[in-house]
Amino acid sequence: MEHQGLVLAAIGVLGIGAQWIAWRTGWPAIVLMLLAGIIGGPLTGFIQPERDFGDLLKPIISLAVAIILFEGGLNLNFRELRHAEGAVHRLVVLGVPVAWVLGTLACYYVAGLIWPVAILFAGILVVTGPTVVLPLLRQTNLAQRPRAILKWEAIVNDPLGALCAVLTYEVLHRAGQGDTVVGVVVSLLLAVAVAGLIGWGAARAIAWAFPRGYVPEFLKSPVLLITVIGVFVGANMLQEEAGLLTVTVMGVALANMNLASFRDFRHFKENITVLLVSGVFVMLSASLNLEVLRQFEWRFIAFLLVLLFVVRPATVLLSLAFSRVPMREQLFIGWIAPRGIVAVAISGLFALRLDELGYADGNTLVTLSFAVVITTIVAHSFTARLAARWLGVTGASDNGVLIVGTTPWSLSLAQVLTKLKIPVLIADTSWQRLAPARQMGMPVFHGEILSEATADEVDMSQFQALVATTDNEAYNALVCNELVPEMGRHAVFQLGDTSEKNPRALPPTLRGRTLFASGLGVEEIERREREGWGFRKTRLSEKFSMDDARQELPDEADLLLLVRDGGKLHFFSHASRPKPQPGDIVVSYVPPREPAKARTGPPAPERRRRHEPTSFAGRRMIRHLPAMSVGLVLTGLAACNERSVAPAPAPVTTAEAEAPPTASIIRSSVRAEIERRAEPAPEPVEARVLFAYGSAELSETARTRLDGVLATEGLIGNGWTLTLTGRTDSRGGTQANQRMARERAEAVRDYLVAGGLAVEQITVVAAGQVEPAPDQTGMDASEARRVDLLATPPPAP
Repeated sequence: MEHQGLVLAAIGVLGIGAQWIAWRTGWPAIVLMLLAGIIGGPLTGFIQPERDFGDLLKPIISLAVAIILFEGGLNLNFRELRHAEGAVHRLVVLGVPVAWVLGTLACYYVAGLIWPVAILFAGILVVTGPTVVLPLLRQTNLAQRPRAILKWEAIVNDPLGALCAVLTYEVLHRAGQGDTVVGVVVSLLLAVAVAGLIGWGAARAIAWAFPRGYVPEFLKSPVLLITVIGVFVGANMLQEEAGLLTVTVMGVALANMNLASFRDFRHFKENITVLLVSGVFVMLSASLNLEVLRQFEWRFIAFLLVLLFVVRPATVLLSLAFSRVPMREQLFIGWIAPRGIVAVAISGLFALRLDELGYADGNTLVTLSFAVVITTIVAHSFTARLAARWLGVTGASDNGVLIVGTTPWSLSLAQVLTKLKIPVLIADTSWQRLAPARQMGMPVFHGEILSEATADEVDMSQFQALVATTDNEAYNALVCNELVPEMGRHAVFQLGDTSEKNPRALPPTLRGRTLFASGLGVEEIERREREGWGFRKTRLSEKFSMDDARQELPDEADLLLLVRDGGKLHFFSHASRPKPQPGDIVVSYVPPREPAKARTGPPAPERRRRHEPTSFAGRRMIRHLPAMSVGLVLTGLAACNERSVAPAPAPVTTAEAEAPPTASIIRSSVRAEIERRAEPAPEPVEARVLFAYGSAELSETARTRLDGVLATEGLIGNGWTLTLTGRTDSRGGTQANQRMARERAEAVRDYLVAGGLAVEQITVVAAGQVEPAPDQTGMDASEARRVDLLATPPPAP
């Protein structure tokens, strides 16, 4: 008993230690966990799972895999399928049969297995389990679409591979009992359908009981965990290995239900999954039998090469042919297919049963499965990043900064970071507050950053830090606290006082780290902005240290952050004070420079030219004075008369008394009128928004174009009028085209209204099909499916 406790502790230390080293070094976590298990098992002999756990080993691994699959299902939201462009359906419906057939041929002709064993083992190999794919995705910066495809495929195909193996075994087993293949397949499909319904029903029961208070908050996660184990065991009693499908269906169903407690128990399951994945991998590699590995034959190397470079790429390319997934993404997906614990566990299970049925190649499955797992993990883990960069499927850089809240201070910070080559995204719920950022060309996100739908549009993996800068400190704390699981407590910052002496303030555990070591609050920042404070950048070197920089900074200056090579940011906060190094760029928040003392008088050259107009409007006034309207002079005289009847003014200085008051008033009025008329009148704005055939949904290109229209100066609240004319191509009936034209125009209108325009400014016109009818096979057809936008400025006064 004492030895088993030591073994469990060793498994935990090795697994979590390998994960930590992977986080610190960037090395593939699954490879490190594999090496840790080999060191603890075959090399030292301290961990021998079959000896230490006996008959409990298989149930432990089975339950661990079930919980891992359930947690994976919790991450599968159907909104992600939009990014997959139908690829997941193709890889499941087409990819699984194709991979099964190609794998069977490779097992028979290359590995030399007999047909029954080749069919069963190829069914197992269709899996790309979440135990290996999810850690790989966590450490690889991928674009959103290939990331979603690989994640969905790994979790959905995992139970399908087990069912393929079960189907093969049942056919082999019942064939000797006189059952037909059709009967076996029908009974298995019925059992699978019932297992799926069990998973869905369990999810519905949880979704009904939790919100109604039948389960207290502190018991929700334990009840959910026990429910997962219960439905897994029950489904397996109905049909062997059907429990994997049941827990996957249950996880996916819960992920797509609006359950208030979903966020809480999802984080709990993520923590358990990290422990289970680490432990299972260490146990997997520790159970490697050197005697089994000695049975490895040279022909197996050829089989592994065919599996890597023929079977998987061919499966993906055939399944995704003629899809919207670009070829470079298809090639990357075709390369990434690591196998994990499910493949080894199922292979070991069916190896024993095949021996009982009299198939000699059953023992070979264990050797081949270990070889496949080790080869695919090592090959794909070490080449995933390189392949992603080479094929151009990497995501956005992960050194960006997400700024929540548009204020003068946050805009100034965004400008400084942009000049330092740090990507910035400014998020705000108000389109009007985002207007200055859009005019400066800053990337913006209009919407609630805490909304679940935001995850489909904003990839949090591209940011190294979050800075909440709204004028509401409580909301800043909420944003930071909610995004901690995705970004880390060390990477979320906010404005707000962190004085521990104030008992009414939010505690540090409920907020992000406070910007500035002094903990400046929102009101203090606003006061300093009014006084003209700004940011200053200082580069350190071997000859110019931080002490030298402090001597040049004002005493009131506050240090904000350091920028190191590669764009890595280190913020000064109440909880962390990074140590500056040579080569760092220090960004500080400083008061305005003291104004220079006023001179007693301008130099002689300027004194001689003091009446020469220096502005463009003034020079233009001199050139066109002969043709100027008499009305301007009358305007000045009228202003003079008004001044003459006003109360006596305060005493004026000598310099003011030298200028005749009437001439001064006329000159001021004339100049103001000329400058107003010299400004160019705003011109109408035209834009064209294109649509897909039969669709009124705005594409990303269309949204970008409309954002450009909304950025037009003076468009909102200044009397502009917009006309939206919806059009279609000549396909379809007249009424259908009219309806589609109106739907497209209304879609554009709704987007503009959400951007801040008043609905009264917009007129919608359904023009129907374009006349004359364009060539439906050419580019004109796509251009006919559009909305023409005309924004007209108000008439000049």
